[in-house]
Amino acid sequence: MSTREHIFLTDLDAIRLRSMARQLIGGRGDPRLLGEELFDMLDSAVVVPANAITADVVTMNSTVTYEDETGRRETLTLVYPDKADASRGHVSVLAPLGRQLIGARAGDRVTFEAPGSGIRSVRICGIEYQPEAAGDWTL
Repeated sequence: MSTREHIFLTDLDAIRLRSMARQLIGGRGDPRLLGEELFDMLDSAVVVPANAITADVVTMNSTVTYEDETGRRETLTLVYPDKADASRGHVSVLAPLGRQLIGARAGDRVTFEAPGSGIRSVRICGIEYQPEAAGDWTL
């Protein structure tokens, strides 16, 4: 659910996400469906070398500021599931919002189903930190 035209991924993120999707596919129920959704996203993504991704694209471990329908702004960091911690603003790429943020650009509006809140839409105001733009290739 998104108004963005393309999903952009770094080659490194695509490799890691594809591995995660394979692990999810091996399970049953919701994890398997999540893995299939992740594979669909990966198949439609524009994959570029990590050193060629533009600084306005949300990549893994990026810190993003977004604005919701009410005008409230929040900042979060998009992380792999094992690093997710809502109290620190670390949102998993497998969470509904995380799945919509990965590969989006600053200025894009993304729509997702928030558990217990229904359909929500947020606009990405800016990317405060992107590892690739910062030259951090170790994350």
